[in-house]
Amino acid sequence: MSKSILFNVDHNYEELKFATSESIVQVWDYERSEPISKFDWGMDAVNKLKWNLSETNLILESASDGNICLYDIRENTPLKRLFLKNKSSCLTWNPYEPINFVVGNEDSNCYTFDMRKLDEAKMIHKDHTNAIHLNCLLANRERILIFGYNNGRSREVYHTKRMQQVNAIAYSMDSKFIISGSEDTNVRIWKSHASYSLNPMLSKEKEKIAYSNRLKRNLHIIRKSREFFYTSMCLNCLRSTTTLSTFSERVRIERKLISELIASLELSHISLSIGRKLMMLMNNLYICFN
Repeated sequence: MSKSILFNVDHNYEELKFATSESIVQVWDYERSEPISKFDWGMDAVNKLKWNLSETNLILESASDGNICLYDIRENTPLKRLFLKNKSSCLTWNPYEPINFVVGNEDSNCYTFDMRKLDEAKMIHKDHTNAIHLNCLLANRERILIFGYNNGRSREVYHTKRMQQVNAIAYSMDSKFIISGSEDTNVRIWKSHASYSLNPMLSKEKEKIAYSNRLKRNLHIIRKSREFFYTSMCLNCLRSTTTLSTFSERVRIERKLISELIASLELSHISLSIGRKLMMLMNNLYICFN
């Protein structure tokens, strides 16, 4: 039993525990009537809190004064804290990368942070015009926006003429659909990828979609290779007239570009034949400059 009003409840994913928020964060056991842990960092009322999906000893919470705090229930003191100028109305952990979390702020932006380094945001997600509701996707007034974890701009925007302000959103268990609830008393179901067909697809159609997705994911490699060749061509034009220091700088830049391109190719999942050809080309160029 708590002595004051409780604002939020979130459950531990492995143990029989749950956490609540008020002016402090309290951790409870299902078999006890009193909290087993309390955390207080001298802040205003706690708006939201979430257990980590993987490291189930970690709790993330946001306060109405703009603070975001990280707690470890094994310790008696809070771990880390960061401050945002405006109040954060929602937060969630990344289900695929549990070290990252996203905060929806009242400045109409979402911020992705790495819990190991809270000095600056990894990514700022824009396109909003008002306060935000967050559940690995975003609801903003009468719109629902879907972001890639590493993209600052939304990849999908859903809205209808009759839909009023969206108050709640969630993914389906297979992540193929989105369920939203709005103030017009309707519950709507959306596709998480607007272009995907719900009808059964032939194997050739699936292969085509998979190939298109691979091209989109590896667009940065194409840009990097183009940057390398353009830079190399421009520097080669000056090769015959350069001084020793300028020539050394040219070689240094080209080596850096080649190394970055090779690293990108090694980390990406492009087709094997294309990858081999590009790797052979880059290795030959690298040998020429050494």
